Amino acid sequence: MTRQVDRMVLLAASIEQAVAWKGEHRERARFAAGGTDLLLQTRSGKLKPEVFIRLPAVSARVVVDGATLVLPALATLADLAAHPLILKHVPVLAQAMTQIGSPQIRNVATLAGNLCNASPAADSAPVLLVYDASVVLTSVSGRRELPLDQLFLGPGKTALAQDELLLEVRIPLPPDGEAAFFRKFGPRGANVISSASFAARVKLSGTVVERAFLAAGSVGPRPLRLKNTEKSLAGVDVASLAVRPVSASAQGEAPGDKTLPDAVLSALGKDISPITDVRGSGWYKGQVIERCMQWLADRLGGSEQ
Repeated sequence: MTRQVDRMVLLAASIEQAVAWKGEHRERARFAAGGTDLLLQTRSGKLKPEVFIRLPAVSARVVVDGATLVLPALATLADLAAHPLILKHVPVLAQAMTQIGSPQIRNVATLAGNLCNASPAADSAPVLLVYDASVVLTSVSGRRELPLDQLFLGPGKTALAQDELLLEVRIPLPPDGEAAFFRKFGPRGANVISSASFAARVKLSGTVVERAFLAAGSVGPRPLRLKNTEKSLAGVDVASLAVRPVSASAQGEAPGDKTLPDAVLSALGKDISPITDVRGSGWYKGQVIERCMQWLADRLGGSEQ
């Protein structure tokens, strides 16, 4: 016989009221915006909140504050993905957000929820990491800003204090002349959790990589910046990253198969630590990120295949 659990739902009229209630109920309460992950985890018994604090609806009022793009994290993914300022300055983020779940989910799910769920497979995270995004957290004690790469501690774990709410995402406006890319891989073409994902932001000087920002999802305990791989690309001519034929006897590959320079492969091996789970083997996920790097080299070299 299943024991009936009594829960209380509080409908906050404002963010300030929601935060005050969280300060009162603390670990007994959970904020609920879209609730697409929260309700599933509650029904499964993974989470056992006694109080749900229903957050008020937030409009997608994206603004430029000096040299920073400010996103209301509690706006829905659908509204943010369609916002003209995001499409103008960081269109690759809009691309990533439109690949989260289904249209029905994106119409209620929020950017804050995608990040605070702290899944290694969060699709918005790799793109935000390559743009050096930060998050603004609020509580009854005040506000603080935290670099996004310090938010994720491990699967389902964040640096948020018990009473904090993720309110904003702040992205430094990218300079002109950069190229940005995002790729997501899964067993289906849509409405699927990533087996692996990859984001890149690259500045070329002619054909030489001036700077590169790389990140990946589902290949470690949290979304990761690939900092060793970034360093291995600095000052490298794109042509040297492209296809390098290997012999037929090399690991069973056919002549003409692609491979990356050893220095890049070595750096990539230091950055990622994929595990085998229901969405793919560790070997498969590692291969996916290697292929993403090859795809990136082809795109930068103007020879996408």
